[in-house]
Amino acid sequence: DDVFNRLVEKYNIELRARPMMNMLHNIGFTEADFRKLVGKRERALVFSVSAARHKLSFLESVGIAQKDLKKILLKHPQILEYKIHSTMQPRMSFLSEAGVDWADMGKVITLAPSVMELSVDRTLAPRVAFLEEVVGVKDIGKVITKHPAILTYSTENTLEPRLKYLLDLGLTREEIVRMVTKHPQILHYSEEGLQQRIDFLMDIGMTDNQIV
Repeated sequence: DDVFNRLVEKYNIELRARPMMNMLHNIGFTEADFRKLVGKRERALVFSVSAARHKLSFLESVGIAQKDLKKILLKHPQILEYKIHSTMQPRMSFLSEAGVDWADMGKVITLAPSVMELSVDRTLAPRVAFLEEVVGVKDIGKVITKHPAILTYSTENTLEPRLKYLLDLGLTREEIVRMVTKHPQILHYSEEGLQQRIDFLMDIGMTDNQIV
């Protein structure tokens, strides 16, 4: 009650937020967590408790540990607004078809919950196609499972420029595929960041083959 009253007073939170705040408190939300949630998506606090419980139960059913539910809600509270049958399940089915094991689905969503809002046809499918057909990744399911945020990277603004930069460094397609398979996040580093990492590895005596 003290936490609720302080937040109501400080952030002018609606009194009808109390049921949702009680539910979130029961899964581990602290006063600091509530402040973060209010700053990120205050309307999540007036979401239907019964609907929220149903969605959290669904997320647990696909392998998300209860201790990770708070982490997901703080990172991407919009997930409470997604419909199970028309939003989340189609994205999960696409990931499964791309090679993500259903046993790893909870891990993927925990690491990158925003994947659940990306359009299958307009975003997910084209990015997977780019990684497979242009970059040359053979085990895309493994890459997604290791670093699902790769599906949130813009093809035009991130993936294509990073691929071009790596090719301009003189790396072969095969070498790039090996790098991306081992460290998918390499396609998110800035060009400056990539060069700094490569320079460091060369400075400590690693060969080109070892760096790859």
